[in-house]
Amino acid sequence: MILNCKIIKIEASECNIFKVFIKPDKCLNFKAGQYVLAYLDGKKLPFSIANCPTCNELIELHVGSSVKETAVKSISHFLDAFVNSSEIQIDAPHGNAWLREDSNSPLLLIAGGTGLSYINSILSNCVNRNLPRSIYVYWGVNNIDLLYADTQLKALSSDFNNVKYV
Repeated sequence: MILNCKIIKIEASECNIFKVFIKPDKCLNFKAGQYVLAYLDGKKLPFSIANCPTCNELIELHVGSSVKETAVKSISHFLDAFVNSSEIQIDAPHGNAWLREDSNSPLLLIAGGTGLSYINSILSNCVNRNLPRSIYVYWGVNNIDLLYADTQLKALSSDFNNVKYV
């Protein structure tokens, strides 16, 4: 489904990761773990949805600002749309690697860098729905300074006995 979206806010972290919050013109029903295709500069670029499906008024995307040209252009496009109050288009939802809620098997979530957005959606959904299954979160980065959600993940691990953050 093609949706027009307004960029509501952009939060920058100290490690050059940007959280982009967009508001679709229609309700987007998605499953934890799915992604959107954003139309940026004539290209469709995939971004994992970082929030859980029950919090779907705004869609949260995590975008890394790296030395890669695509990442820099993505951030620039989002910032331009935000500053100019213009809309972007997304095609969503996509992806088959979503949370199967009918299972009680332990859940192993592995991510690298901004891939955390994908597992953040799944983890948030499990916590918000009080799913009892054991959840193990492994998050790798090139440099410890890039752990932009470390405090949040440690807090979840402390607050919920079934969540283990490694």
